[in-house]
Amino acid sequence: MTTPSIAGSESHGTRRQLLDAAEQLIGEQGVDRATVRSITDLAAANLAAVSYHFGSKDGLVREVFARRLRPINRQRLEMLDQCLAQPGPPDLEGIVRAMVIPPFRVLSADQAPNFGRCMVRVLSDPSQEMRELLMEMFQEVIERFSGALIQALPEQDPAEVFWRFHFMVGTMAHTLGMGHLVEEYSGGVSHMRDLDSVSERLVRFVTAGMAAEGTG
Repeated sequence: MTTPSIAGSESHGTRRQLLDAAEQLIGEQGVDRATVRSITDLAAANLAAVSYHFGSKDGLVREVFARRLRPINRQRLEMLDQCLAQPGPPDLEGIVRAMVIPPFRVLSADQAPNFGRCMVRVLSDPSQEMRELLMEMFQEVIERFSGALIQALPEQDPAEVFWRFHFMVGTMAHTLGMGHLVEEYSGGVSHMRDLDSVSERLVRFVTAGMAAEGTG
């Protein structure tokens, strides 16, 4: 007879396999084309496992994003709080660092190479449901960081700050999702093997763009 501890471990393993498979297929094909059958086939699980662990495909998709974004956004807000707690005006680079560093740190630690592509896929062609899901998960981050950037860039019109925030998110998503192409483009001169170095480059690049003279 299977003991409860073994059964629980097997159940947890199946749940993770389903999440990993869904993350990979969403990154390759998009949410709609990543069917429950293709996900369970890749995960070597039966069709009923999706209902058992997540209730539905929608529940599975939600958890694919939540399991990565929850720790990322928690770290972002913690780093932002630390930055804003320092005396004096908000430090622009500190704000950018709080936004940029956590996804590289968390995804590197979790060894989640497919999640960046997964995010790029849904950001480039999201359904209404995905837009609502991502807005729900990012709402606090958007509000807190845009407010901090407006404080750090008092000479800029808020509309310009929001554009620059948008550009920062796009640059970060592209790097996380498509950064593997840089090695091919550069003939091996540049690569994604050292994520700490990549994230520091991105912080410098985005901070300079944020601080650039306005468009008028």
